[in-house]
Amino acid sequence: MIRFPFSSFLSLWAKRVAASVALVGISGCMITGDYALVATITGGEKIRVPLGHSGPVLAREGDLQVKQAAFTMNPANQFVYTFELSAPPTRGFQSVRVEDVSDEKSFLLVDETKPSLVNGRWRHLAAPLGPDAACLRWIFHVDNSLRVYRFTVVEDDGKTVVLYQGSTYSDTVKAVVRKLFGEKY
Repeated sequence: MIRFPFSSFLSLWAKRVAASVALVGISGCMITGDYALVATITGGEKIRVPLGHSGPVLAREGDLQVKQAAFTMNPANQFVYTFELSAPPTRGFQSVRVEDVSDEKSFLLVDETKPSLVNGRWRHLAAPLGPDAACLRWIFHVDNSLRVYRFTVVEDDGKTVVLYQGSTYSDTVKAVVRKLFGEKY
């Protein structure tokens, strides 16, 4: 029979309890949105990117909310950003701009004048990008990435609303994109 000293058992038990309490604490923060990453954006400004249990929380101001800030790959293996906002169907927009402000230099991804809301949603697929696009250099870094997109919405009444939406991309996802772009890593 193998015997373990009781003090070793207590030490192991205490470590497991402490780890469980830490996980519950982190989970609780993530559920309430109290957990955030701090990102430095274009111009050196620091912003909070709130995190929930599924990643960055969707940005909102009043009844205007970001619904999507992501990408897809088209059949020609080109990178296509997809952006979506929701607002009441009675609301109108004069323009919507979306910029990637994650780096020292911002990149304009969408500049739509006279955008239309369909069933209370604005959706835009940006122009397809290839591996040589300057705004995609981050894809070639072997690490996880946090990108921050700035949505600037000018409403029909002239009011301007700015929303910052964070999006996280794992290196596993980025590796798939690199492979589709013909890279070997």
